[in-house]
Amino acid sequence: MSTSNASQSESQYSLAKILIIWVVAAVPMPILTFLIGPALAPILGMKVELVRWMSIIVGLIWLFSCQ
Repeated sequence: MSTSNASQSESQYSLAKILIIWVVAAVPMPILTFLIGPALAPILGMKVELVRWMSIIVGLIWLFSCQ
């Protein structure tokens, strides 16, 4: 029994790995939406709301691709 418990605990992610995966998957969305999107709006000559909406779409694509 101890052999199966040892192999099972080795296959589980540590808390650090879980947090790193979460950060890589979740952090680009608010960065795109609240920092990069509004900064690109004047450059693109578009309304901030429209660029923010497109940034959210790009962030959702990023989240989908992480799966």
